[in-house]
Amino acid sequence: MIATARERAREADLLRHGVEEVAAVEPQPGEDTELAAEEARLGHADTLRGAAEQAREALSSEHGTPDAMGAVAAARGLLEGVRDHDPDAAALADRVAEVGYLLADVAADVASYAARVDTDPARLAAVSERRAALTGLTRKYGETIDEVLAWAERSAMRLLDLDSTDERIQDLAARARSLREQAGRGGRRAQPGPGRRRGEGSRRR
Repeated sequence: MIATARERAREADLLRHGVEEVAAVEPQPGEDTELAAEEARLGHADTLRGAAEQAREALSSEHGTPDAMGAVAAARGLLEGVRDHDPDAAALADRVAEVGYLLADVAADVASYAARVDTDPARLAAVSERRAALTGLTRKYGETIDEVLAWAERSAMRLLDLDSTDERIQDLAARARSLREQAGRGGRRAQPGPGRRRGEGSRRR
């Protein structure tokens, strides 16, 4: 019984340490994946912004250089000039017009994206530090943070069972000691003392 209690106590100590370690970091579901994507974006912010700005210039130039919207507009103008002579040419002109509208939308979105991409060294450092803390957990308790959280939940339930079992073992041990003590006291009361035996003998005489 004592050996079992010790084994359970050791297991409980290990689980308690792990659960407390996870609780101290307070990971959120999917946080490791989200931070990995953010770190990659922050770490390559200059490259991303440069690519977006070049793409916007290729779609819709601000410097008068040839761009996609200019080429589409030229193609649409040519087809619009002959649409009255052939329904097929009119249909093509309409389709090119749709392409122009899509290009305008994409160009606006690319420009907005380029403006949003920001170089923030402080945020990058904070994300890297947080990822290091999460990696410390995934090295020990699961491949991902979701697995770490699942492990912590299972371990917490196991701790409840171990603590409850320890209490039962302690109760049983206490009851056993009490019964032994009661048995010892009862045996001592049942044994007659020497004086009593002498008195009984004198009365018999």
